[in-house]
Formats: sequence, C-alpha cells, structure tokens
Amino acid sequence: MLGERNIKLEGGAGLFHYAVLNCFANFKTSHRRFSGVNYTIYPGEWLCTIDELISLLRVRNRNQALEILYDLEERNLISFNLLSAGDCVKYRIKGWSVFNRTYDYHAPCHKDTGFFYIPISLTNEIVGTRTASEADILLDLWINAIYYDDRVTNSSIGPVVYYRNGTGNPTVSYDFLARRWNTTKRAAVKYLKKLKSLGYVTIMGIPGVNGVVIHLQKYLSTIYRISDVLLDKEETAMLMNVKLDLDESILYGDFSVSKSHTEFVMKRIEKVLSAQGFPCLSCSKLEYRLLRLSDNKERSVLPNTAPPQQRPCYRLIFYCGGDIRVATFELTLRNSIQSKGGERNE
Repeated sequence: MLGERNIKLEGGAGLFHYAVLNCFANFKTSHRRFSGVNYTIYPGEWLCTIDELISLLRVRNRNQALEILYDLEERNLISFNLLSAGDCVKYRIKGWSVFNRTYDYHAPCHKDTGFFYIPISLTNEIVGTRTASEADILLDLWINAIYYDDRVTNSSIGPVVYYRNGTGNPTVSYDFLARRWNTTKRAAVKYLKKLKSLGYVTIMGIPGVNGVVIHLQKYLSTIYRISDVLLDKEETAMLMNVKLDLDESILYGDFSVSKSHTEFVMKRIEKVLSAQGFPCLSCSKLEYRLLRLSDNKERSVLPNTAPPQQRPCYRLIFYCGGDIRVATFELTLRNSIQSKGGERNE
C-alpha cells in the first residue's frame, strides 16, 4: 500500500503513519552510521534521514513530516529525537516489546520480512480520534480481518472484516462505519466503493438485512504470500433467512425434500444470489440439491422433536457438471401462517 498513490492521506486519524513507522522498527539491535557517528538502534526503534522520513510518510516537506511525529508523540504512541544537527531522526514505538517479539542478539534487521502487531484496542483508539483518511480506512479493514475462524461466519471462504462485537456475524452497517471513521454515511459508502474499484475489497449485500459483508482481496498474497481465493469458486457457508410459504408437513416433517419444493425454494433463492453476484446461476452445467439438516454427526441443528417455533435448517448444494461441488449454503426457512384477520404472521 505504500506505493498506492490512488489512496489519499489528506487529514487522517494517523493510523497509516503510525503503521508505517512500525514497518521500519527493528526486531533486533543493529547499528547505523550517520555523519561519522555510530548509532545503536534497539528493538522497536529506527533511525533515518529526514528525506527518507518524508518519502515514507508520503508528505511534501520536512515540516509536514515533523508535524506528524509531534502529533503521534503527543498521543503517547511514539517518542523521537532529532540527531546529526537535525538531518536525521531516531524514533521509538512505545509498547513495542509488549505486542511484538524482540531478539537480544545484534544483527542487521531486514525490513522486507517479518510481522508486527498493532492491537485491536489501540487501532480503535487511533481511528476514533478524528476523521479517517482513505489509507486509515483501508488499514482499519485489514487489521480487523478474520480468516478461517469457525466462530465468524464467512471467514472460511476468505478474509472477512469483523469488528469484534461477540456475535460472530461480520455484517456491518454503513451507519456504524460512518461513526467509526468519523465521517458521513455517504462518505463511508464512497470510500468502500473506491476500495472495491481498486480491487482491495469485495462488498456483499444481503437482501433484507441492514448491512454488508466486506471481504478483503490481496490479503492472503500480502500477509501469507499465498494465492488469494476467488470467493465465487470456494465452498461457502452463509446463513440466510428466507421467508417462504411452505406446508408445515414439509418444514417439520422428515429430512427429504421433494423436487417440486426444491424448485420452489430455488426460485426465491435465485433472487438473493443474483443480488450478491453469484456467477454460476447462468451456467448450463449448474446442478443443485436441497437437503434437510438432521441431528446426525454432520451437524446438530434441530432434533426430530423440535417445537414448531424453532426454524428448520436446510443445506443447498451447488454442483458443476454433477460431481464438482462449487458452493454450499445453509438456509433457515420461515413458515408464513395465514391469520384470521387476513395478516401474515412469521
């Protein structure tokens, strides 16, 4: 992202600049020589020229670079000193050793390998101080990404943004994002659309739900150096609530689903999947199967003696050419019952 000039830095909460300084901090003690003087740089510290600092922070001049350092120091995130008659700066990330591994031995510290960690709590504090820049927003999404966690829905199909609310549901509203980034709802929508156009995120809207699910692109190749997954080709596990008029004998009967009822369900599901951009619907090789989930070893959802107010769950499986499974959805179907007054109750 350092080289992405389409991501703006104007204003900002400081998360991007703080992360940049973390990128260049040492993991082990090393030495650098400036103007004939040797300086020892300990873990969590770095020393560079003012010109290097201007380039790293993507600002235009010395005053702007120092203003950023003074701001981060005032917020108790870093400390720094000007050395060599003001031609270079040595800074220290406060609390570095608490969240990152350090090494006692002296050796050159490579800047293109390794990980550093910024706590979620600290990210929340930084982002919440003032209006976030586009770079701050992108980093906020990346820091809050979850991949392959059984407790978070949709994380098994790709990195998903999840603001730890304890529900396991990554759906987030634009109102929440606007408050988090100290901006307007309209601006939050605009920011996400721009990140989507640049290939950083995939936004999945859920019909009937107030919010979106944000998946990160380029995440796996950047963080883990492995190939990024294609969301529309991976097996998915998405929980959807679909309101259908089905007979109770079908909803609460045995675990088989007739062909006629499967076709009925598919007509409704197609509308949902089309809104999400599911690519296989128009393919002539697509086949599907609807199964009632039982309380067997596959998954314990509803016992056979479940009371009527509990909603039965189904598994909708898509196949390519009859033998290659391309997607799996879990559905919760709700029965609409005609009341005496002519209104429908769920």
